[in-house]
Amino acid sequence: MAVTVSKERLTVTDLDFDQIKTNLKTFLQAQPDLADYDFEGSALSTIIDVLAYNTFYNSFNANVNMNEIFLDTSQIRNNVVAHAKSLGYVPRSATSPFASINVTINNPAGAPSSLSMSRGTTFQTTIDGTNYTFLNLEAQTIQPVGGVYTFSNLKVNQGTLRTQSYVVDDTSTAQKYAIPDTNVDTATLVVKVKTNSTSSDFDVYTLVTNIVDVKGDTQAYFLQEGIDGQFEIYFGDDVFGKKLDAGNVVEIEYLVTEGVAANNATVFKMTGNVSGNTNASVTLVDKSGGGADREEIDSIKFNAPLSFLSQNRVVTADDYKAIVKNNYTNTETISVWGGEEQAVPEYGKVFLSIKPANADTLTATQKQFIKDSILKTKNLVSITPEIVDPDYTFIKLEVFFKYDPNLTSLTAGELKNAVIATITSYNNTNLKKFDGVFRASQVTTQIDATNPAILNTIMRVNVQKRLYPTIGTAKKYELEFSSPFSTNIAENASVIDSSEFVLNGFNHKMQDIKTDDPNIRQVQFYRITNNQKIITTENAGTVDIAAGKVTLTNFNPASITNGSSYITVTGTPSSNDLAPKRNQLLQIDLLQTTVTPQIDEIATGAVIAGIGYTTTANSS
Repeated sequence: MAVTVSKERLTVTDLDFDQIKTNLKTFLQAQPDLADYDFEGSALSTIIDVLAYNTFYNSFNANVNMNEIFLDTSQIRNNVVAHAKSLGYVPRSATSPFASINVTINNPAGAPSSLSMSRGTTFQTTIDGTNYTFLNLEAQTIQPVGGVYTFSNLKVNQGTLRTQSYVVDDTSTAQKYAIPDTNVDTATLVVKVKTNSTSSDFDVYTLVTNIVDVKGDTQAYFLQEGIDGQFEIYFGDDVFGKKLDAGNVVEIEYLVTEGVAANNATVFKMTGNVSGNTNASVTLVDKSGGGADREEIDSIKFNAPLSFLSQNRVVTADDYKAIVKNNYTNTETISVWGGEEQAVPEYGKVFLSIKPANADTLTATQKQFIKDSILKTKNLVSITPEIVDPDYTFIKLEVFFKYDPNLTSLTAGELKNAVIATITSYNNTNLKKFDGVFRASQVTTQIDATNPAILNTIMRVNVQKRLYPTIGTAKKYELEFSSPFSTNIAENASVIDSSEFVLNGFNHKMQDIKTDDPNIRQVQFYRITNNQKIITTENAGTVDIAAGKVTLTNFNPASITNGSSYITVTGTPSSNDLAPKRNQLLQIDLLQTTVTPQIDEIATGAVIAGIGYTTTANSS
């Protein structure tokens, strides 16, 4: 008897479970012996489910395994770290916050000729009810000045010192020595090697940062992240780095830190002692900062290729950005430019402006740390890095929006709050970074999309600088705005305005008037008496329209009104779109911004043919 063989074949390209199951049923139903079989109500349906699950698991595992082969698609940290290692990249550990303090020892016993503070002297601070320990990583010795014993600008790091020891039990260079604490700050590692367990002498080994400098007898160690996120050190093979001998003792001292949680500490007290003396006064120089948690997977995947491209050297602007962001994780945004791009060129320099995540500017201690510990060994010899503070330009908005109350259940006040939330979101997402461009049309579009009841938006844009004068001292001040000033102003109108300050016993403000040069205007100081404007200083400075620059000469206010620490200078920009330059940061001043809801009379039918309908002017 002839046997009929089905030509139906399984489809193997589908990975969805239900589709796999359907394909199996279709294949079996095409077989002559099973042509009339009820696949839904039989035990064979369970077998088909098992086969489908097995196929699905296998395809899923194959897909996952293939993803783990590549850095971009890896999801498991061990695999990401392994791929990064092939690019010569070591993931960043947790970093300890550091602060700068002055420590004065009061009435030390015996009035010694000098005092020594040993490494690891502890200090304590409290942040949000939690106590944190700080300590110095370098010993210091001082002599009294005028009988006062002060350790000045003492750098203290947050954390606890721990020690781990290993005995070299073989001569294999593959032997690794794990650091059991995942919150270790690897920048604080001190690696010592003793000849044997009874020896008191030791050699200090240094971390390999450039293989070119490593010879066969170089006392150096290598660092990598191992399994489960634990860092490991290992040693050379007498070709690259000195090889250890069996019986040697490896002693690792390191700092375990709380990372970002201990940033912004300002009040410290000494809990250790200096040569037995515990009576100490501690004053703050720079608050704590720079603390960060260990590098996350996404950051490793982003930074590893960049590090490979720069070869751990800083040459281009992108190299500086990558190196600083990788090694100083408190960096929120960074701008880098060459000295030749300065307004007055400074050749042989590179300028960096860094906005930290927890403050407006870096402290002097943090700047020095970046220059000495991060850039010094990687920078070209002929180039001098300079770190400058961000220069903030604030944006003052006047927002007017028309709405139809019939299209929403929200009150005018609730709509206003929703619009303010939209502006706040734009400020946090698009601005406050060096490449953050203010685009007026984007803001009005987002405001219109806040609620269906909002029909249109008019927005006036002004720019502001904050002037922090030295009270009681006549000085020259230059305020550089991020945009040229508008030339479309009324004949007797002023380009700039200011908040009040006290001069010669009276509250004053500033304005500007025309000069013979259409691009230069003259700054005047005035006060208001009996509703009349009285000019008290005619030539107080200049306004450069094209450069967007205000210069005040010999400005010497007695004080600032309303208890403020700064004077706000407001200008009208030539464009509602604003772009930062070099170290400038744009930020919407939400306290100065006003939002005004207006009912649309045409949409509600309150007016006919537009008679009585009010519109808002583009300028005030």
